Amino acid sequence: MATNCQPCQAIRSVLCAAAMALLGATATPAHEIGTTRVSVLFQEGGTYSIEVVGDATALVQKLAAASGETAPDGAGWPELQSLLRSHDGRFRERLQIAFDAKKVDPAIEYSVSPGAGAASGALVTIRLSGQAPRGARVFTWNY
Repeated sequence: MATNCQPCQAIRSVLCAAAMALLGATATPAHEIGTTRVSVLFQEGGTYSIEVVGDATALVQKLAAASGETAPDGAGWPELQSLLRSHDGRFRERLQIAFDAKKVDPAIEYSVSPGAGAASGALVTIRLSGQAPRGARVFTWNY
């Protein structure tokens, strides 16, 4: 005797959807999900400081690619720091910090440290600082 109970129909629907998903599944290449943390501090006297923390290897690869180069595989944190400093010009070209739509050029410090664990990669901390124009009201930043 066949039944049309709602739980049975729901189970059949889920199984059918799962089968269709498996039949239509294709392999896609994996990519790392990156996280970048940015903090901005405006101080009395008109100075500003921006701290950017992220994946050092990914940033070196992006800067190298933008320069038409290939970043070396398996670089340790000291080499990554050196590579970042050597790509300072490219980083500055891509960076935009502005007050009231007027671009400013900050002082930049790069610091690379080993990741927290065996599975985590090297981290870069980039510190950007400078003097905001007097009376500026709107700050924008882009990379």
